[in-house]
Amino acid sequence: MSTAGKLPNRVEDDLRNRSGIYANALIWATVFAFPLIGIADYILLDDFANMGMSLRVGASILIFLFYQVGKKKDWHPNVSINIAFFFMQLVLGFEVYVAAQSMVMYFIFQVIALVIVYNAVALWSLKEALIQYLLAVIIIAGAYVLGKEYGIDQFLKSGGALLLLSSIIPLTLPTAKFSANRLTSRKTLQLQQTLNELKIKNQELQQTKEALKRIEKKDSNRIRVAIHDLNNRI
Repeated sequence: MSTAGKLPNRVEDDLRNRSGIYANALIWATVFAFPLIGIADYILLDDFANMGMSLRVGASILIFLFYQVGKKKDWHPNVSINIAFFFMQLVLGFEVYVAAQSMVMYFIFQVIALVIVYNAVALWSLKEALIQYLLAVIIIAGAYVLGKEYGIDQFLKSGGALLLLSSIIPLTLPTAKFSANRLTSRKTLQLQQTLNELKIKNQELQQTKEALKRIEKKDSNRIRVAIHDLNNRI
């Protein structure tokens, strides 16, 4: 198979490597930041503060363990990111469930912040981004309806409308980033391929020049010998 024919596979490999870099940054940031943000639970959740913090720490540990397993099993990096995002939504869903009505919007803002950060950093496809976003909406809206005496209309007034408006993020940002990364990978690999081809041609040219020099040297030696013989006969 030609080098050009292998380019699409090399682009996919490069995109996977890029996903791994983004995943590593996101997972480590999540493991440390998610519990730290939970310190506010002691102010907002009253009797459930310890449980909220425990769930955040537990989720962070599970996220880290799944990430390590994924690396050993050679999962696609996005699998670990999807798992991390899902666990955080479960924790935030619990906090929406037990929080006072006046505090619900704070946790919904956290959900929106996670949607923004993960869509901005992760190398998600449009399908992955929409699935994660819809899961977040279902979990948070379901937790609100189950934990409060209000319906969906009050959920929308308590920050749910902003959560729905944030759908513009997974609809646009991942596709733009994925396309940009794919284009960058293709251009970079094409440039590397061109440089490799030029290097090979340069090596071939050097070999040709050396061969010509050897031939020229042999011809020069033959001419000198012929002239010497001719002079001797004269």
